[in-house]
Amino acid sequence: MSGKKGWKHSRRATAAAASNPRTIGLLAAVCLALNGCVMGYRQYPKEQSSAPYPDKTYEQMYFRVQGSSLFGGAAALRNFLRLRSPFKAAEYRDDIPAKGLYIRAKVETFDPSIASAVFGYISYSTLMISPMWSTRDGNRVVFEIFKDGNIVKTFEYEARRTTVGWLGLLPFAWVNFITASEEDVFESFGKRFFVDARPTLTQATAGGALAGAQEKHMQPYLYFHEMDEALFPERERAPGVYAIEAALVKPGTDPRVPAPKESAAALLVSYRLPAAKNAAGAAWRLEIAGKDAGGKPRKTTLALLAPAPDFDNVARAEPAPSAAPTAGAVDGGVFWVDLGALVRDKTLRPGDALTLRCGDASARVALPAAD
Repeated sequence: MSGKKGWKHSRRATAAAASNPRTIGLLAAVCLALNGCVMGYRQYPKEQSSAPYPDKTYEQMYFRVQGSSLFGGAAALRNFLRLRSPFKAAEYRDDIPAKGLYIRAKVETFDPSIASAVFGYISYSTLMISPMWSTRDGNRVVFEIFKDGNIVKTFEYEARRTTVGWLGLLPFAWVNFITASEEDVFESFGKRFFVDARPTLTQATAGGALAGAQEKHMQPYLYFHEMDEALFPERERAPGVYAIEAALVKPGTDPRVPAPKESAAALLVSYRLPAAKNAAGAAWRLEIAGKDAGGKPRKTTLALLAPAPDFDNVARAEPAPSAAPTAGAVDGGVFWVDLGALVRDKTLRPGDALTLRCGDASARVALPAAD
């Protein structure tokens, strides 16, 4: 995991633009208007695209879609919840009612990369003569189920968008008519949510008790984000010194770690490991240990994955497990992990212990106890 260097001046000049998702939205809109744009989505529940709408098996719910999206996904989800949900009556409501079932869908936006903003502005200024692209933006939708004013379960789904714009793509603009739109993706989120939430909804509408700690349903992995090692000279190690070093970082306190400010916490990791001691392609994983509300031990293990390839038809090359590393080879780098989702759904709680592992190497970080 080696970091990338360069673009220092451009990154400073365009950081504000890149942090605003409307930047890439404007560029993509211009791109689509000129029909020189190819857009696609990945990492969403594609199997739900052709699935039928759920049957009307429940009586009434209240709902709200909070937030917006660039290409109509939030509006499509609002219509889906009103007309296509398994509830016979669905009423839009801003506040959480004291009685009854309430579903809140919070739409979050992934910002494009700074490089995307740079080339996007260049493309915009040249009317698409110069190419533009974005591979990191997209959306997450967090569904929260409330019963009688209390949150009882949370579900999260996300999608990443790839946009490539260039006048030379005009002959291929027809591809947009056979790929999923943002409305299709958000509707797939809704279908998948009602499949996953069926046991909770059945219990809630039947009057079953849903008290106690908030339940959760989330993907069993997190993404790590590589960074330039040169930005962290204090973490450089002498030759022959091997270790994993991990530390909690509050977003916004270290400008080198681009974790979103609204996130509760991030994990900053640096490592230097002898390749001979770790099998090629050894997986990173994060173990969370603590106690539940009843004082019983609990443990959660999540895989740490590199962001998915930019295009669905591009496979990530992984070394063969039996591949022998070159004698004396060293693997090293710096990356960060967003822990916000774990804090939000209480998978990660005050006083928990985090153990980061790769092969036979590990590092441990303890969260501060609650005041």
